[in-house]
Amino acid sequence: MRNVRKFSDIRGSDFYSDLRRRLEENRKLYRDGSPFVVFNTPFGKFVASYLGVNPWKVLVPLSFLVVIGLRLIIGAGFSEIVLRILGGE
Repeated sequence: MRNVRKFSDIRGSDFYSDLRRRLEENRKLYRDGSPFVVFNTPFGKFVASYLGVNPWKVLVPLSFLVVIGLRLIIGAGFSEIVLRILGGE
């Protein structure tokens, strides 16, 4: 039979405490030296978590708004421009 340790044995070991200490150090380094300071604000955390899960929630509606806006500005020629860009006739 193999020498199998239970999780409770691992939790009290030096390995676990060393791993926990390193994790705290890395969190502190990230928090203090992060170039993305905007993500430390409540709004930034919300946006990062929202876009991190599914960026299409923002990209698809935004693309529809851009297309509608360009269609209103350029007019019927917008369809022709898009077809020329995408290789249509």
